[in-house]
Amino acid sequence: MRHRIRKIDVHLVSAPVPGGFADATRKVETIGFVIVRITTDQGLEGIGVTYHEVGGEATCELINRNMTPKLIGRDPLETEAIWQEFFHYLRGVGRKGLMYCALSAVDIALWDLKGKIVDLPVYKLLGGNRTKVPVYASGGWTSYSDDQLVDEIKGMVARGFTTVKFKVGFDGGRNPRRDAERVRKVREAVGPDINLMVDANNSFDAATAVQLANRIREYDIFLFEEPVFADDIPGLARFKRGTDIPLATGEHEYTKFGVRDLLMHDAADIVQVDGARAGGLHRDAEMRRPDPGLECKVRAPRHGEPPSAPRRGGAERTLPRAPADVRGHNRSGF
Repeated sequence: MRHRIRKIDVHLVSAPVPGGFADATRKVETIGFVIVRITTDQGLEGIGVTYHEVGGEATCELINRNMTPKLIGRDPLETEAIWQEFFHYLRGVGRKGLMYCALSAVDIALWDLKGKIVDLPVYKLLGGNRTKVPVYASGGWTSYSDDQLVDEIKGMVARGFTTVKFKVGFDGGRNPRRDAERVRKVREAVGPDINLMVDANNSFDAATAVQLANRIREYDIFLFEEPVFADDIPGLARFKRGTDIPLATGEHEYTKFGVRDLLMHDAADIVQVDGARAGGLHRDAEMRRPDPGLECKVRAPRHGEPPSAPRRGGAERTLPRAPADVRGHNRSGF
């Protein structure tokens, strides 16, 4: 039976962070999601999501005003054609950022719907065969005291995570000695068998980041994320040359061209593309297939963990075969 898109509902789910928390570069006041629900004339529904700290209202407006009218009546199986049309229609107002967040949420909803229509999980539609994925826990804000930091990380480990990530860039990145001390305290608290990842959130210059990396190298750091400004490809490459701690970056890359430039300039060991911001499921999968001549790993950070690409790390999450969705349908594409 052929399906046509009948309606699109867009929900802003957002909440203030009591008291706020901060990384090295900004205070986080709000966390939320834009949720897109696409329903066909046959009653099936697909759900997509993108994450926001700011700009959620603008993302909703873009979907409602500029994308919804062009989706009504379309065949939801035409995911590639729809993606291409929206990219070219909207590229003049953004090839990164909010436009791509909106496109991601719509694309994820369409793939979810496609899975329900053909009664297959999306990972099979994309050619995969894994039913479990490794995940990690993330937190440990620089606004925390040392005791709060250690307690939160220990809580993650107590819940079964064997890979955890926390922030560096204490005092706005002006005190790397304190960062090294905090890393030492975390390592001593969790022992040698937990993978520790640190995230600087773009806060350092390359020289300072290399100095910090070499100070904390003895604590067996699994990866160092975004040590310098995400668009500073020469700075990333300089960092990579200065330490043997694996360099992770890429959650602020929204296109395959940005990922290509990171790899061509030897500016990443681990590329962290985020399918909920980088154009949706198909583009997320596309960016996970780098040129075989380029040496890197492609992994997924996840803000809010949409089903397409859970966070990398120790514990494993089973991909559900057919969970009920929020409307009560008993089949899901994920």
